[in-house]
Amino acid sequence: MTSGQDDMTSRTLLLMRHAKSAWPVGVADVLRPLNQRGRRDAPEAGRWIASAIGQPDLMVVSPAVRTRQTADLAITMFGRGPAVTYDDRIYEAHWTALAAVISGLPNDAMTVVVIGHNPGLEELAAHWPQSVADDAREVLDQKFPTSAIAVVEVTGSWVEPRSSRLRQIVIPRG
Repeated sequence: MTSGQDDMTSRTLLLMRHAKSAWPVGVADVLRPLNQRGRRDAPEAGRWIASAIGQPDLMVVSPAVRTRQTADLAITMFGRGPAVTYDDRIYEAHWTALAAVISGLPNDAMTVVVIGHNPGLEELAAHWPQSVADDAREVLDQKFPTSAIAVVEVTGSWVEPRSSRLRQIVIPRG
């Protein structure tokens, strides 16, 4: 860690699964777009983030079409758009690869949204946080559906969290 101050800094990590996608025949997986329900749910997810969490500093998004569309629609609900980066490591990633993405987040980003895919995001939510609230565990044990958002509280830096807790999972629907 760079300083003792980073040791107690509170951060919020939002792990968001892309909204519901279409399955057009002959379209490569990475090019699959959102379907009608996904186009309805993604702004609702953005609305929930804006009202419950506040303005994110950064969105880190898989390069897949459906995750890019999810991010674009969610951003419309923020007063100003956060910085957005596209990271090839998120597409089809194992949860340990996603953990590496998190450890590389910039320390000045206090609230970060990672938009990706299952099973990696669900497994990350289950394994990366040091503790899990009972309500979040119940949801996670059932399903981590499209548009689901896992809210993780992190104390310390991204590279060396002092603590991390999966606080809740929400499933905004439009």
